[in-house]
Amino acid sequence: MNELDGRIAGWRRELLKAGINSTATLDELESHLREEMENFEKAGRSEKEAFELAVSKMGSSETMRNEFIKLRGRSLTHANLVGFRRYAMVILFLTAVFTSPEIVTQVLVWIPLQITYEIIVWVMWYQERRQISKAN
Repeated sequence: MNELDGRIAGWRRELLKAGINSTATLDELESHLREEMENFEKAGRSEKEAFELAVSKMGSSETMRNEFIKLRGRSLTHANLVGFRRYAMVILFLTAVFTSPEIVTQVLVWIPLQITYEIIVWVMWYQERRQISKAN
């Protein structure tokens, strides 16, 4: 891998860390980056300068993430689920309480719901790690 490919791979990793984790989206953004670089190189810039100018023109990874959030709403991530956990526990508990007046039944309803939520949290964590490792 040459130096440019290494820089682009690093740029893609930054986008992944910012939450842009769709391979198709990353490929499209890379295509735009390469087009911008080509334009700067035609204007007489070196490859390194063209890369830096193209990245700055496209915006930071955080800026791009915020634009994607505006376009398609907030995406579901592991961090979101972990942050929402305490609210989910209350909601799931209230769901169990309103399901039945018996304590044993309430617990028997709440436990599987909570376990399912935790499984979803771990699956999201695993998927995000897998996407990050694919990008590396």
